Amino acid sequence: MVDRDARPTQWVHPSGLQVLHFVNGAAPVVAVHLHVGVGSADEQDGEQGMAHLLEHMLFRGTALRPEGDLAREIEAAGGGVNAGASQAETVVHRVVPANEGGRVVALLLDATLHAALEPDALAREKRVIAEEILRSRDLPTRRLTQALFGEVFRSHPYGRPVIGTPEQVASIERDALLRFHRRWYTPSNMTLIVVGGLEREGLQEVLEGIEPPMPAPAARARAERTPEPEQEGARSVLLRLPVEEGHLAMGFRAPPLTHPDAPLVDLLLTHLGQGEASILFDALQRRDRLVTGVYSYLHAPRDHGLALLGASVPVDARGQVPLAEVVSGILRAIAALHRHALSADELARARTMVQSDAIYQRQTVQGIAGRIGQYHGLAGDHRFEERYMERVASATADDLRDAARRWLRPEAMTVAMLVPVHASEPVADEVLAAGLAAFDEALAARPGARVTQVGAVHVYEFPSGLRLLVEPDPSAALFSVRVAGPGGVLHEEVDSAGRDHLLAELLLSGTADRSVGDIARMLDHMAATVSGFAGRHSVGVQATALAEDADRIIGLLAELVYESRLPPAELERVRRETVHRLQSMEDQLASLAFREFESVLFEGHPYSRSPLGTPESLRRIDRQGLQRRLGEAFAPSGLVISVVGAVDPERVAHLVDVHFESRDRQDGASHGQGRTGRTVEGGRSWSPPPGGTVRVMHRDREQVHVVVGFPGPAVGTVEQDALQVLAAMLGGQGGRLFTTLRDELGLVYSVSAQAMGGVDVGAFTVYFATSPGRVDAALDAVRGLLSALGEEGVDSDEVDAARRWMLGRGLIARQRTGARAAHRVSNELIGLGWAWADGMPERLQAVDAEAVRRVAQRWLDPENEVRIVVGPWSSSSPAGSEGAAPADGEE
Repeated sequence: MVDRDARPTQWVHPSGLQVLHFVNGAAPVVAVHLHVGVGSADEQDGEQGMAHLLEHMLFRGTALRPEGDLAREIEAAGGGVNAGASQAETVVHRVVPANEGGRVVALLLDATLHAALEPDALAREKRVIAEEILRSRDLPTRRLTQALFGEVFRSHPYGRPVIGTPEQVASIERDALLRFHRRWYTPSNMTLIVVGGLEREGLQEVLEGIEPPMPAPAARARAERTPEPEQEGARSVLLRLPVEEGHLAMGFRAPPLTHPDAPLVDLLLTHLGQGEASILFDALQRRDRLVTGVYSYLHAPRDHGLALLGASVPVDARGQVPLAEVVSGILRAIAALHRHALSADELARARTMVQSDAIYQRQTVQGIAGRIGQYHGLAGDHRFEERYMERVASATADDLRDAARRWLRPEAMTVAMLVPVHASEPVADEVLAAGLAAFDEALAARPGARVTQVGAVHVYEFPSGLRLLVEPDPSAALFSVRVAGPGGVLHEEVDSAGRDHLLAELLLSGTADRSVGDIARMLDHMAATVSGFAGRHSVGVQATALAEDADRIIGLLAELVYESRLPPAELERVRRETVHRLQSMEDQLASLAFREFESVLFEGHPYSRSPLGTPESLRRIDRQGLQRRLGEAFAPSGLVISVVGAVDPERVAHLVDVHFESRDRQDGASHGQGRTGRTVEGGRSWSPPPGGTVRVMHRDREQVHVVVGFPGPAVGTVEQDALQVLAAMLGGQGGRLFTTLRDELGLVYSVSAQAMGGVDVGAFTVYFATSPGRVDAALDAVRGLLSALGEEGVDSDEVDAARRWMLGRGLIARQRTGARAAHRVSNELIGLGWAWADGMPERLQAVDAEAVRRVAQRWLDPENEVRIVVGPWSSSSPAGSEGAAPADGEE
């Protein structure tokens, strides 16, 4: 193996030949690279195509070795010779066994310095190059790239094809080619790079024994190249060819290799279009399916650089190549680089890819020789790579943003388009205009969105109606996000009960590009939690992760809600597990009591149904219906997204625009001015059950579980606030229920009170569990306490204590970013407004003892009582004297 940390030695032969020698005796092979400092950019008028033609002629014989002999000697050393001419230089390279290294050095120097350029061989090679030109014309991407270079470099020779044109090559005379060869193919214009198992002494001996001897250094004047003026205004070029697929190439003038910005642009282009985790692959290929391939790279020779981005774009169902959409997508990604610094994860990924590319190339002697030659030829110093990589390693996200603003400027871009002749012809100016408009929109990070800031919360209202709430909180390196739309039981019918719960459970079961295992491994790698949810008013997906992974998590959530495959096997698994969960609820008597209470109290209203549905309704839900629901539930126009944590609001707004709001634009939805009022509308008809309703569910257990409840006010009302204070005053270890039923009477172990709110109606409940013989006494005690509230009123100190307890509990809960994100989304969806929970302290202060007494008197009316009894209790027991009415089929 080659010692990759070793440094090459460098010296100059008396002939002027530069020698870079990287020796390692353990290497079994030797790479010999000979760089000649002439390329197509050095050609003058009448010389176009000569650099490339000479590269072909180098192995067609010398004075010492006729054409056939030279080829046989080279092949006898093992392998063949590769050579190439570029804009900057011509390179001949060969890898051979270590013991053949010296002979190959001599052969390559003879071939390059003493090429015979015999007339017959020259005529044959010109015909070969004519075929090569024809072949390149049959390569769509080659044609497109040359058209792009020609449009970008109208004055500079970089705009000319390296290979020349058929006419130029045919017109080259042997005498002119000999003069070109004598001028450029001199040792003082050449660099020999030898890497591997050839010792210096052996290499020097070869160089001294070259026959004929290498000539002395010759003076050489390199003509000044015409500089390319600054480009003013976007340009385009359109080609139509008999091909099946369209292609796009975009170019931005970029710095040359030696410019300190070159590594920065390299990192930017790596971030944009290299690898399946790149921004353009994710947006254009994986998500939007506009392209079948995407790429970006930096072309950085000596004079001018070019940042290239491109894609293969198939013809769509309309017979069009959607070039405007692709150009717009690329420019939106570039606008994001102008506006936002890369995340730590994005920067690390780009840096690792650039660095690893260099590392992988150093696995072989030819890779090492290639990199040494690249930096020596273009920068004049093979050690320049160290400085380049130091810049890559030290570059900050702000450095890259500034570089994007300097170099990736749409007003100075060139767009080359190739479309099949059978496709509709795009209007180039319209493609440019669409792309520039998309860039301008994306540069604002919120196209047409209104943004306001209330306290620490940034509120974005997008044209579709999507609402984004972002609260930066740098106290911990975490963030939580909740994405939700109107859903749950309020958006289901009896036959579809449980549909949104099934959908939420299936969101992580795999997407178009990730299996369920891929998603699980990705989340484990990031130490992130992601889950779907569905309840009474909403359906959605939520996540908590490290702040550094915010970009990936937000992108993943969009992928989950827009590209979930809902595999049939997973649907059956989730359906089966949900049915089992419903059955297992029979074992949780407390939960069963509350579920039955809601069923009885809210009969005829969606609140009477479980978010899980029923075994019967679950069986009726099919995959096609779930797929339709997926599109409905997560349409951007219905979404509320809340993000809390160590994030940049503008960055989050950009990500939401790219991953969520863009769906609205792609679907051609009309853009309104956002929505006002409740998202989940109230006003459903509902009548409370007859007063004194009792439902008994017999179960052979040790305790009886009892829920005593009443209808209550809707959420968002003053009365509901007072009822919450009342519940706090009764519950808790210092509350009246606990101190009376447990501490004083010893009737129960657990007892609680709660006030539940809904968009149409709420409820107030008291729950306790006790042995069968104590049910009557416990019920009497509960009723006595509730009756006294309305008749005798409450103590102000009790109300103050309850308020303090509620405030404390709220502060404790708000420590978690996920709790804040969840409250904001749910309150926004049901029309209370995202800041409803933030206003709790002020609202609680308005609740005094009299308000509590009034709400108790109005809502805790014995005439409206609903009682659920679950456990070993029957009408023949002492409690039967209260006129229990067993549920049908429950006796």
